[in-house]
Amino acid sequence: MDEKLFSSDVNLQLNAGRTWNADLDYRALFEQTGDCVFIISMDFRILTVNPQASRLLAYSDGDLDGRNLDDVLVMGESARREMLLVRRVNVFEHTLRKKDGSLLPVEISASVVHNAEQKPAYIQLIARDITERKQIERQLQIQNALLQAQLDASPDGILAIAARADQTQWT
Repeated sequence: MDEKLFSSDVNLQLNAGRTWNADLDYRALFEQTGDCVFIISMDFRILTVNPQASRLLAYSDGDLDGRNLDDVLVMGESARREMLLVRRVNVFEHTLRKKDGSLLPVEISASVVHNAEQKPAYIQLIARDITERKQIERQLQIQNALLQAQLDASPDGILAIAARADQTQWT
């Protein structure tokens, strides 16, 4: 991992005399978060990833360093460049490709980090696994379709009023 990405001599005094050691505390945030963290160069090469990203995508530590972002982010280069650099979309759902080729649905938060001269230095991309959320969404869609089919097939008139008055259904 590139030490320059986390270097700082900042020690802040916190409540109760505890100090914030930026070098150690930022490293702990990077390495121990449950989300996948990717540090990407401006030419879309992976500079480094945190252990969770390696684990979730089934790579060994360091295997992703230096690879093109296209190896894991399922998106064409022009669309990726447009989304991250031009439109600056901060949070979006997308798909990552694991080492075995299987796909992983994720929610991505991306931001361009600027250097001291206010020039783009690198892209910080944080990805959260949303597999469970997608499964629940599919189950809800199936349940809603079944309920709608039952309503449509009923010979009796049915009026359903939800707690919110704007959610009314009838057959």
